[in-house]
Amino acid sequence: MFEAHTEKIESSPLFTRDLYLTSLFFLDHLQFIYCSTQHHTLTTFVVEGKEVSILEENQEIFQKQEIPLEPLDLSKVQINLDNVLTFVTTLLQEKYHKNNISQKILSLHQEHIPYWNVTLILTDLCIFNVKVNAITQEVISEKMQHAMDFKST
Repeated sequence: MFEAHTEKIESSPLFTRDLYLTSLFFLDHLQFIYCSTQHHTLTTFVVEGKEVSILEENQEIFQKQEIPLEPLDLSKVQINLDNVLTFVTTLLQEKYHKNNISQKILSLHQEHIPYWNVTLILTDLCIFNVKVNAITQEVISEKMQHAMDFKST
């Protein structure tokens, strides 16, 4: 599914051996996020055709306590990006009778199991967030919230 991209990244001269894949992120294009074992920072790679580039390097990891990020095991992922997006969009339509999606944000992480975190921003400023098991397609959590409900802290 994403292995061809990670192979390009990991065979690129930009890649260093202290990095391991921790997550994928999709907004306008697919990004591969690697963690450094030496510096506990993140490096974001993008693959366009045959070219590999670094989008951001040495990004700080926002954690209250520094703990290692779990490696993302792509071999366990059974639900691809298109399928999870279709699943979550259908859930939105069936449960909330909405389909006015303005923006889609998807990420793939691993905490014991790989899971998709899908956020759909609707034209009425509602935000639908669903976490989906990337192996079984089971909903882990789901939340619908209006943007005006977010409080600044």
